[in-house]
Amino acid sequence: MSCEVHDMVLVHRVFRRELGAVPSYVRRVAEGDVRRAAVVADHLAMMLDVLHHHHETEDELLWPRLRARVPAADVELVDAMNAEHDTLARQIDAIGAALPRWRTSAAVPDGLRLIEAMDGFLITMGGHLDHEEKRALPLCAALIEQPEWNELGVAAMRAMGVDVWLLFVNAMREDASDEEWSEFLAALPPDAVESVNGPGRDAYLAYLGRLRDGGTAATA
Repeated sequence: MSCEVHDMVLVHRVFRRELGAVPSYVRRVAEGDVRRAAVVADHLAMMLDVLHHHHETEDELLWPRLRARVPAADVELVDAMNAEHDTLARQIDAIGAALPRWRTSAAVPDGLRLIEAMDGFLITMGGHLDHEEKRALPLCAALIEQPEWNELGVAAMRAMGVDVWLLFVNAMREDASDEEWSEFLAALPPDAVESVNGPGRDAYLAYLGRLRDGGTAATA
C-alpha cells in the first residue's frame, strides 16, 4: 500500500505564493480604484474558495482513511489536521466578511482591515501546510493507495470547475521544476494535458496579465 504524494506539495506552493502576495496587492491599490480592487478581490476569493474545497476534500476522503490506518501514536496528528482546518475555516470567514466592503470601496482603511484579517490567516496556513508536508504526507505515502489518492484530484476538479482547475494547474507550473511538472502531467489523461498546455495556458497568462503589476505575466 503506497502512493505518490508530491503533487500535494505543488498545490501547497500555489497557496503560499498566491495568498501570500495578496496583502502587497491590496496595499498597492490606489484609494478609490474599484476596478483594480475588484481584480485583486476576485483573485483572493477564488484562491480561498479553492483552499476551502481542498480542505473539504481532505476532510471527507483523506483524513478518515488515514486515521483508520495509522498507528495509535499518530491518531493525534490526523486529528490535528482536522483541527487546523477548522481554525483556517474561521479565519477564511473573517476575511470573507472584510472583503466585499473593500472590493466596492477600494478605501485604504477597508484595505487595512482586510490585510489585518489576512495576517493571522497566513501564519496559520503556513504552519498547517508545513505540518502536513512534514508529518502527514509521509504517512499518506505509506498508507493510502494510489487510486484513493487520485480521488482527491478528481474531487477537487469537480468542486472547482474546469476553468478554475485549468488556471490553478497552470499556477502549479510556475514553481515546479521540469521534472516535477513532467511527473505531474504524466499522471493526467492525454486530453487533460492538451487542455492544460493549450487553452489553459493561454487563459492563465491572460489572467496573470490582469492580476500582476509590471507585465510579469510575460515571464511566467
